[in-house]
Amino acid sequence: MIVITATATEIRITSPYEARDLIKEIPGRKWDPTRKIWTAPSWALAEAKSILAAWPGGVRILTDHPTTTKTNNWADAMFDALPERLHERAYKALARVLHPDVDGDPEQMKVLTGVRTSRTK
Repeated sequence: MIVITATATEIRITSPYEARDLIKEIPGRKWDPTRKIWTAPSWALAEAKSILAAWPGGVRILTDHPTTTKTNNWADAMFDALPERLHERAYKALARVLHPDVDGDPEQMKVLTGVRTSRTK
């Protein structure tokens, strides 16, 4: 079983070694050798749940704080945190990194573009 503990600032993931390839798909994830757990930013919780749902041993979610976020993914969290005047500049900067034509991450580019489109309507 994979256990995700969500705090206000990070998510902590305890898992069997065999789950490492799934965990590596979570945006912003890092291995913490001192605590021997994976960590990721709190904005990655929804995506972590989605990615880890494929794990056959099941996933358990624990929270160390009340959930107050209205965001669904990292791009929503980013746009919520930035002043509106910076939205377009942030989108363009990230598009240069995430775009598939520059060997970026096509799935994350879709997330970014989807959030931008929904906010500019």
